[in-house]
Amino acid sequence: MNSSLHAAPMSISACTSPLSAVTMRQLNTFIETEIEPDTEYNQSCNFAVDRLCYFMQNNFPYQLRPSKIQKIGLLEKGTAVKGKSDADLVVFLATFHTVSELSQKLASILDTIKLYLFTYDECDITGTTSYAVKVSLPCDDHSHNVDILSSVNILETMSKEDIYEEMASGSSSYTREYYSAALVPLQIQFVSSFTAKVKTLILLMKYWRKTDFEESTGTLRLPSSYLLELIVYGEWERAGSPNDFDLRKGFYHVLTAVANYKTLSTYWTQPIHLTTL
Repeated sequence: MNSSLHAAPMSISACTSPLSAVTMRQLNTFIETEIEPDTEYNQSCNFAVDRLCYFMQNNFPYQLRPSKIQKIGLLEKGTAVKGKSDADLVVFLATFHTVSELSQKLASILDTIKLYLFTYDECDITGTTSYAVKVSLPCDDHSHNVDILSSVNILETMSKEDIYEEMASGSSSYTREYYSAALVPLQIQFVSSFTAKVKTLILLMKYWRKTDFEESTGTLRLPSSYLLELIVYGEWERAGSPNDFDLRKGFYHVLTAVANYKTLSTYWTQPIHLTTL
């Protein structure tokens, strides 16, 4: 796996986070009560997401018929923050077979998806990007931001080596961006394999991101959730991959890495967890 991480500039619009009032002794209790989701929370959120998936699976037209719908949000990875988690989805389209074919028609695909989602009463469309339809999905006393992406399930028809070779040799940098959604099953396997303590540190970092800053606007962007996950993992590896560690020290080291984003570069030259990825 090859990856180079450069965190984007953070928004200068800061908020007052509840973390600022938490003492060292209170940190573990605060994480358990305020950040980590419990079973009831996870079940409720997954139910709302499953209902949306069921609607898309059974109501989209033939040309957009999903071969499967992959949950790629934080609930799926086990890194969800209570009340503050995205629940993104990738719709793998059965009638498309190459990323190149999909990229040429993606704009019209997203328009059609948006049209059909207008008929689903249990979510509100909040916008679109070049790659996704964005919706807000109510769930009990909170809501989830959901990016609905479309892709091609190339992992079932091509080897990883052939995919990477195609990305490196036959695609422009613009086209390579469309492979991201196609490869999310590998991303999920990777993050899901993290130790429980590393995931807890990830939760703490994501809570900090959500409560210490306003959401990204314009060219000022906060690190994405996946980028934070990789930064945490990279710093954990750099510390010797300990089975147990002081969360306060881990939090400090990752914050330091993010603060020094201009010099941040983490990469892996060998496959990670080859048996699962």
